[in-house]
Amino acid sequence: MKDKIAPDQSRRGFIAKIIPCCALSCMASSTLFASSLSGEADFPQQGENKFLNKMDPPITYLQAEKRRHLKYIGILNNLGKELGRGKLIEMLKRSSYEENVKMGKQLSGQIKSLDTFAGPFRDENSNLGKTIVREIVEDSENAFEIRITACVEEIVFRDANAQDLGYACVCHADYGLPEGINPKLKLIRTKTLMQGHDCCNHRYVWNQ
Repeated sequence: MKDKIAPDQSRRGFIAKIIPCCALSCMASSTLFASSLSGEADFPQQGENKFLNKMDPPITYLQAEKRRHLKYIGILNNLGKELGRGKLIEMLKRSSYEENVKMGKQLSGQIKSLDTFAGPFRDENSNLGKTIVREIVEDSENAFEIRITACVEEIVFRDANAQDLGYACVCHADYGLPEGINPKLKLIRTKTLMQGHDCCNHRYVWNQ
């Protein structure tokens, strides 16, 4: 795994106090992956459960991602001025990675094979599938590779001129999800849209 950052307890504690945990969770694209696996739940529409009602009117995926990210992009930009941009980026990479490892462990009971893991990427109608434009390069027993040419989260961070934050919070965290699911599952990637490349070349390998 590239760009892995050594732990620093004091910095981790500081960032946890400054940024609510839900902010980093919202920034991780794996939330869409997880919802794609589990499906949408039908919640009661009244009483104490009214906060679980679906929003009306419906919004687009791009609008939803902007609502999730833009406030925290502003907060993180201000933190970068206080801490130094480089220090903030390293802290975010470490924190988002660790959060995705935790999420991967939560999903590990559902995902016992590469075929299951790849399901949301294959399905154009999954929540994940609706937020990316991709082509499948390889789909075999031990390897699954896709080429992502457009990503709704990259658009949000690019429009906010904050691709470095996007990489730290979203893209770098991608390495943590497979590690949490199974040590045999690895992500190999050399390019991301968030870093200005022409695509994201995700290759997942399940070593036997």
